[in-house]
Amino acid sequence: MVEIQSGYSAYKECSSHCPYGATAVIVGNFLGAFDLLEWEVRDTFFRQRPAEASDQTIVVVTIDELDIQAAKDWPIPDGILAEA
Repeated sequence: MVEIQSGYSAYKECSSHCPYGATAVIVGNFLGAFDLLEWEVRDTFFRQRPAEASDQTIVVVTIDELDIQAAKDWPIPDGILAEA
């Protein structure tokens, strides 16, 4: 019986304080109080993740004025770009 009463008193204590804490967190989140902390944690995670292997199938296509004059069309159709 003593264990039940001590568990109930802990619940009673938490039930009186938890709504205030939850309200503070909700209001702080709504006002953006945690944004800087969230951004810092996210940046840290991105810095600590393993480096990704570079993809060798990516091709960079440059288009200059001579290419536009040769195609005689702007924007250059995808079919012509795919041939390059």
